[in-house]
This record gives sequence, C-alpha cells and structure tokens, in this order.
Amino acid sequence: MRSRAGRVGQKMRHDGTDPRLYNSRSMLVGRSFAGIHGTFIDLVDAILRDLLERDDDYLASIRRLLLEPQESYSIAELAALWRIPWDDARDVYHDELLRRAQTHPEEGDCVRVEWAEAVGVGLEFHLLRPYDVERALGSEFSCVRPESWRTVPVLIRLPRYIVEALCRGCDGPATQTVAEHVERSMLELFEGEHRR
Repeated sequence: MRSRAGRVGQKMRHDGTDPRLYNSRSMLVGRSFAGIHGTFIDLVDAILRDLLERDDDYLASIRRLLLEPQESYSIAELAALWRIPWDDARDVYHDELLRRAQTHPEEGDCVRVEWAEAVGVGLEFHLLRPYDVERALGSEFSCVRPESWRTVPVLIRLPRYIVEALCRGCDGPATQTVAEHVERSMLELFEGEHRR
C-alpha cells in the first residue's frame, strides 16, 4: 500500500500538483480501488499527505528558525512558517499590533516578533507540528526538544462522533487532514504533561 501511495505521490510531485489540493477519494474511486471502505481511504489520505509534503523549503525554514534564528520575524514570515493565513497570524499578535498602531501610527503593521517569542508561540500553540520539527531537525532534534517529543506513528479507530467533535474543536488550518486535527487535539489535551 505504501509503495503504491509513494508512486502516486511521486507522480503528483512530478506533475506539480499542490498536495493541499489533492483529494484521494476522487483519485482512487473509479480506479482499481473502487468501492474501498472509508477507513482505508482515510489511511491513504494520511500516507499520501506525508509522502507529498516532503517540502524541503518548508522543512528548511523550520530548521533555520530553530537552529539558525534571525533576531526577529515579520507577521508574514510567521504565517508562512506556521502554514496559516496571514490574518490568523496577525490575530495572534493583535494586542501588540494595536499598541504599535497607537504609539507609532506612521509605521502601520510593521511589527517584528522576536525569535524567542516566535518559537514559543509556534510550539506552545502547536503551530509547528512535532512531526515536521522532527523531520526538519533530523539528528539534531535533541538540541531543541527532549527525546520524549519524538513522534510515534499510531493508527487508531475512533467512533465518528469523537472524530467530528475533535475536528470541530480544532482551530487549525482548513487544509489539515483528520489525522492532523486529532493529533493537534491530543497535543492540546496533554500539553501540561510535558513542557518544552
């Protein structure tokens, strides 16, 4: 299964398909996978997403943030790094932007966020997925996070009402898969257990 998903992923990367726009249900239905049970297709979604999102530039930007930091970052840089819309990143710093506009009206939205604050917010609010951090840092992961933060792939089966409740309560990007929504919910549930 993983090798077939890998071939599909390679073809999509070769064709320049944006991984955030794919829909495995439409790709698989009508092919040799016609009539597949929904859980299997959800698994394919998760595998394809991981295979397609081998985004070297994105992982390199996480690596630079954590190992070769700038002094500060613009709201636009953080939005790209956290993979959220600019407006959402701006909302994170709403109070600072408001104060800045009151004290320096001529500067507009030129707020720069210091490195420590950007990293803290990204990790604390799970705007940087632990899996992406792990992939970006590779063998240098333990320089940034304890080994207990390394990820472990888990395939679980949950009743649909639980998944829907977890996804409804998540405020992550609309492009997140169900697995990413559940992952984020689990991180939020246990965030007090193990601090940075």
